[in-house]
Amino acid sequence: MERHFKCSTEGLVSVRSNFCCEELRRFGSLVFIFLLTIGHCQHSLAQTKIQTPLQGMNNSNPIASGDLQTVSTGEADWTRAALVVRQRFELLDRDQDSSIDLSEFLSVDAQVVTSDGVELEASGKTSGELKRDFLVFDFDHNAKLSFREFAAIPGWVDPPFRGAIPDPFSQLVADAVAALDESYDRWDQRPEELINAHTFVGNFLGSIIPEGNRFVTGRVIDLADLNLDGKVSRLEARHFLEQQLGVRLRDGHKLRDPAGRVVRFDWLLELDQDQDGELDQGEVETAGQSDRNLFGRFGKLDLNRDQRIDYEELSDPFTGCFFDPVLWFCEADTNLNSFLEWSELADGLDLPLDSIQRAMFYAFDDNQDSRLTLQEYLVSPLGNRNYAWQRILLDRDGDQKLSFNEFEFGRSDLFQLQRRYYFHRLDSDADGTLSRDELLFESLRSVALAVLDPKNKTCRMIIQDPSVIEIDGFSLHPNGDTLLIHRVDRNSLNEPSVVRVSLADGHFRELCKGRFPTWAPDGTAFVCERSHRGVGIWLMEPNGLSGRMLSNGRCPSWSPDGRQIAFFNEHGVSLYDCVSQSVRKIFLRDEHRHRSLGDRIVWASDSRAVVFTGHSPSGGEVFVLRFNQDFERVSMKRLMLPDSMSDVFAWKSPDCILLKEVLPKASQKRFSELHFNGEFHEGVSVLFGDAEEQAVEVEQATDSGVLIRPNSMVSGRQVQDGRWFFSILSN
Repeated sequence: MERHFKCSTEGLVSVRSNFCCEELRRFGSLVFIFLLTIGHCQHSLAQTKIQTPLQGMNNSNPIASGDLQTVSTGEADWTRAALVVRQRFELLDRDQDSSIDLSEFLSVDAQVVTSDGVELEASGKTSGELKRDFLVFDFDHNAKLSFREFAAIPGWVDPPFRGAIPDPFSQLVADAVAALDESYDRWDQRPEELINAHTFVGNFLGSIIPEGNRFVTGRVIDLADLNLDGKVSRLEARHFLEQQLGVRLRDGHKLRDPAGRVVRFDWLLELDQDQDGELDQGEVETAGQSDRNLFGRFGKLDLNRDQRIDYEELSDPFTGCFFDPVLWFCEADTNLNSFLEWSELADGLDLPLDSIQRAMFYAFDDNQDSRLTLQEYLVSPLGNRNYAWQRILLDRDGDQKLSFNEFEFGRSDLFQLQRRYYFHRLDSDADGTLSRDELLFESLRSVALAVLDPKNKTCRMIIQDPSVIEIDGFSLHPNGDTLLIHRVDRNSLNEPSVVRVSLADGHFRELCKGRFPTWAPDGTAFVCERSHRGVGIWLMEPNGLSGRMLSNGRCPSWSPDGRQIAFFNEHGVSLYDCVSQSVRKIFLRDEHRHRSLGDRIVWASDSRAVVFTGHSPSGGEVFVLRFNQDFERVSMKRLMLPDSMSDVFAWKSPDCILLKEVLPKASQKRFSELHFNGEFHEGVSVLFGDAEEQAVEVEQATDSGVLIRPNSMVSGRQVQDGRWFFSILSN
């Protein structure tokens, strides 16, 4: 029988809260908000069953953070490893009280031969390191190590088969289930009862995302309704909470192992360009800077030799990709006091953006003693690398605060409960937002539209609107008096708008929703990218009131002769023939190994070539495709880019293009020349005062002697009459 339950906040009085009951009622009909109400994570130190060790005869070459592992998995190795750990423990337990005190533990290397004559390998650790291990792994703080605690120490066996550690996320799951039962009127006493799946997910999102944006998607419902019967059982609800806390996936695969290691699921999410849940050879090879051990090791991960890596292979205990926070903690603790100070953490970090790490460090320092215990480190984003928790986020509305809706790290329907928990821990003043004192983030600044005329050596502002945060596209009508752009308003959650701007007076009119508009050479229509029935290329009437979809794809560009429309499609490039109304692929995904292609395809003036870029963490490339009169590809040239973030702006001559480069400061860009013989000429930045009264700050666009204040250029394009149109950060 299906029932719907009302929220009950009773029973939560024992939980330390930053929110009153009235706020809980306002936030939603479930008490999943419990994670917000927890002042600090209370870690269970209950003893957990030890994993059977493997290959314990070899404790050298430990697996560091993110390393790949190749270990024999024979049954004899399991047995031998378990025996080695037990023998070592019994050898140290001189008083045979089933525990080891510190003095016994420090003699680990003095006794390396068992009573049966089995020789054990020496630990190779100093007395200081052994004391540190004793303190860290004495989980119940009774000044003795039980067998289970002893087996969890790195070094006796290979990492996949160390003993289990108390996992703070196990306690978070237990707290979540208790709150679930309480909010549904003691559901644990009626485990056979079912809840409508849509209602259950809606209540969950209403509690987790109180600020709004609670749209219930079929994808999230499927995460909760495992058997797809339209109802959620208590068992399915528990499984859903484990998913939302980042403990396991829908199919049951766990993201954490008992030894404390975390599957590098963030790599899968980051590298899986086609979002099919697997990695192919090309996707893996883009990971050069994500982890050098992953790059070039495709064959070792591809266990079934199907030329793809699925989650089972990525998380295989013996060959998969893991971050080992337990081992990392021990190696980073250089002063051997069993804690991590900030200086130790900073010295050991293999991630950039230490200001973000610092905020996370202090947010999870429960007793504010400026150091982290192993448990504090494990529950923090620093030790839980299953998601890209350490990206720089964007304050989209420009209010100099980060709301929960802006606290997004990728696909927002994954790990919502964990995301809310991390947001709460970082929100030290409990005001529901994050300031820059609580987490580093960037804010969108308003942008303006400027036009530079190199012939007349003038630069003027066309649009200055403080509500506009993005301007791009820049397509000049053949009559030369109007410009098509796309713009994004600060408070808009919708698709960008295609806007027609009068260059005479700056008057503008919205034509339709879309991005990257391009006029037809005769001005009778335009194409743009729109998000209808997927991201597609649309042909629109000049007034934008009607149109039709030509193909799936993005970033269209109309050839100067009007015959072809080039666009990115399926990680390649396609051409739409305006006469036959057919689509042909001219550049395939298999021809490159870049994570993404650029945001523009630029045609040569004779319509016989296109140029575009590809981007990967390890570098970028320029591709030049040339065609015959039938637009059949006759050649392809590849040129390496000095900056992986460079993008094509314009052809300067048949054998030379202009690139927009990103300088070390994110707000600074410049133009440089790339010749097809491989020569590269960097641009220059010099002050120019013709437009000082407007405080225009733009990069030098050409080598014509027109100098404009550097800094703050966001995007731009040179049009057919030689003028440059820029979006610039507005003062």
